[in-house]
Amino acid sequence: MSDHNLKSNQDLITRIDELFHPRSVAVVGAPRGMKTGSIFLLALLEQGFSGPIYPVNPQAEEINGLKTYPRVADIPGPVDLAIILVPHWNSLEVVRECAAKGVKGAVLFTAGYRETGTAEGQALEEELVRLARSAGMRLIGPNGMGLYCPKTGLSFFPGVSREPGPVGIVSHSGSLTNILGRMASRRGIRFSKVISSGNECDLTAADFLTYLGSDPETGLIGGYIEGIKDGPYFL
Repeated sequence: MSDHNLKSNQDLITRIDELFHPRSVAVVGAPRGMKTGSIFLLALLEQGFSGPIYPVNPQAEEINGLKTYPRVADIPGPVDLAIILVPHWNSLEVVRECAAKGVKGAVLFTAGYRETGTAEGQALEEELVRLARSAGMRLIGPNGMGLYCPKTGLSFFPGVSREPGPVGIVSHSGSLTNILGRMASRRGIRFSKVISSGNECDLTAADFLTYLGSDPETGLIGGYIEGIKDGPYFL
């Protein structure tokens, strides 16, 4: 949870802005063929992300025309953002690799954490946060889609506009965010930034609203919020 003072808010805004402007992206667990996680790699390619995109899959040499690496540690250059698609039971190992690589932020897409209502799921989330914070890395999710920013070519769903606009969205629901993005795109609504925050083990809707409120590219903010962890901070 973030400290709620001016200095920490500015630090938070800077860190989140870095996540929306990565110079390189790793897609860890990128699948071959048209499987669930394939949309992330396809979306980055479709949106025209200008930096290096590193698929990570130990069972593939190339995916969608991109050289593929067995592990995060094998990627030759720095990685600013990791999109982690591996099952929850492998997530600690991957986050540990990302921490060692110096990754600044990671999106955890898969489910199987606190939302299961189990002590094991809760403990796994807590360990992920502990590990990430010890390395200075921020987490989005788990059980969330991540970030969409047409200006930088960052996206988690194909078929949406590459044209930026003034609308910022924060949503807990990945499915609803996906539907909203497609419907809005067809109706001419354009976005500055969209966040699907999932379980919010680290960064929360309140954190992202703080960021969007300071973002000069965002003129209108919408949200789909299923629950609030810290009421006073949210207000």
